[in-house]
Amino acid sequence: MSAALHGHLNVVEFLVQNNANINLASNTGWTALMSAAQNGHLNVVEFLVQNDANINHANNDGITALMTAAQMGHLNVVEFLVQNGAQIDHADNIGWTALMLAALHGHLNVVEFLVQNGANINLADNNGNTALMSAAFNGYLNVVEFLFQNGANINLASNTGWTALMVAALHGHLNVVEFLFQNGANINLANNNGNTALMVVDQRRHPDIVKFLLSKLTIINILIEPRYFEMKPYILTESLKRPDFVIGLALIGVSLYGLYKLAHYKKS
Repeated sequence: MSAALHGHLNVVEFLVQNNANINLASNTGWTALMSAAQNGHLNVVEFLVQNDANINHANNDGITALMTAAQMGHLNVVEFLVQNGAQIDHADNIGWTALMLAALHGHLNVVEFLVQNGANINLADNNGNTALMSAAFNGYLNVVEFLFQNGANINLASNTGWTALMVAALHGHLNVVEFLFQNGANINLANNNGNTALMVVDQRRHPDIVKFLLSKLTIINILIEPRYFEMKPYILTESLKRPDFVIGLALIGVSLYGLYKLAHYKKS
């Protein structure tokens, strides 16, 4: 395994030719093939597979050689493994797949290859998280765009009700938030705690996202959800800058002075 890990093909060849067990696993279930794949040693991977290494062996966490290669962005290794029978949608113990791992780490070329070779783009892990959510989490706009263009469900929610839009908003990725909204992400969806994308944003760290999301809400959306004001006083003060919001308040007889005082009281 050590020789495979460090890419020493001549040593690996010698050991195999002298009856080393090619599929022997460590206490954590790692094999020589997995070690070589993780570190991108394609020549070692090729030799091991050609000499009957189990391409779909999973370690104690359910991770395979394909998954570790995808996570590290080794496209040439991923291509070889898939072309030689690696199970593309195999999931580990927590439900992660090679596609999710590649998306999480922003490896667009690996994501493209996996999808083009049949990876299920909308598979979810044990918590209901998808590859799209993983890419949104780390702000990889190019991966988000590709996944959406190839059929990713933009409004799919995790087991706790979180969507890709909420995840991107929480972590401050404005470009991802804008793309998702412009392509049909529902700004009014709420997670299991009743929070929308606007509610989960840290207004002090990401005021640009607050402003963007607020600009996309209608006056009705804002008025029927009192928690926008209770949780985010900044939202109220920003709303008062919108002519349509002010006119709407006047039409229903709400005191602008009272709302202004409330906003400044909550900010202090």
